[in-house]
Amino acid sequence: MKDNKIRSCGWYSLWDGPQSVRGVALYLKMGALYEALYRSWSNDTHGEGAIKRAMNGDGKILQLTPLRSPQGLPSMCRNACQQCNTMTLFIVHGLLPHLKEEAKQKYLRDVKPGLVFIDSIQGL
Repeated sequence: MKDNKIRSCGWYSLWDGPQSVRGVALYLKMGALYEALYRSWSNDTHGEGAIKRAMNGDGKILQLTPLRSPQGLPSMCRNACQQCNTMTLFIVHGLLPHLKEEAKQKYLRDVKPGLVFIDSIQGL
């Protein structure tokens, strides 16, 4: 019976945790981050902005951007990277302080070049 509860409520409800992703964000005191990122990504993912995709080209032909358009992808990638970096710092500083220097070197070696690449993408 408890198995069904886990499936219907999600991983975040284990051990009587919050009943929604929003609840997890509020519990972690990251409600503003949830509102800023999850809501906008959710709207795009679920196609809620479909009407906004329609634009009048030259007055004769109606042009539609694809539902899953890559437009804005670099900024979304940067935001996702920022979230991962924030969580990594949270864990390292709080639980693994002896790994601070290693985490810094890994960031400089592996992550920063990826951010430079993301920033170099033009036309989206």
